[in-house]
Amino acid sequence: MYLMITVISNIDKLKPTLKALKSVGTKSNVAIDAIGTNNIENSYLASQSAIESALLSISQVAQYRKVILSIIPDEEIFLKATDAVRKVLGNDLKKPNTGIMFTIPLNALYMKDVGQYINFTTNSNEVL
Repeated sequence: MYLMITVISNIDKLKPTLKALKSVGTKSNVAIDAIGTNNIENSYLASQSAIESALLSISQVAQYRKVILSIIPDEEIFLKATDAVRKVLGNDLKKPNTGIMFTIPLNALYMKDVGQYINFTTNSNEVL
């Protein structure tokens, strides 16, 4: 089991990307807003107070990204998911400002809705 993290620079590609991920069998896709540190650092000027800088950064149009968190049950779904995302994003993630994908192995998962904790390393499954 994996957690796949996909960062999309073009927010217009969010819905097609989520649809593509769902169609290949990913579970629990969640999209959140993100802003890069360059945007945050560029909004702060040394001559301004922290509050003034924060208000200025809020009022300016920032380059937000979308981050999609997806539960990937196995390697087969992972390969399908990466292909699907690459097709939506233009099949070339090497271009700047397109996006990035990576996975993190999940050792355990707690699902609040069903009150269940699953430990993948010991194959234990307990209801909380």
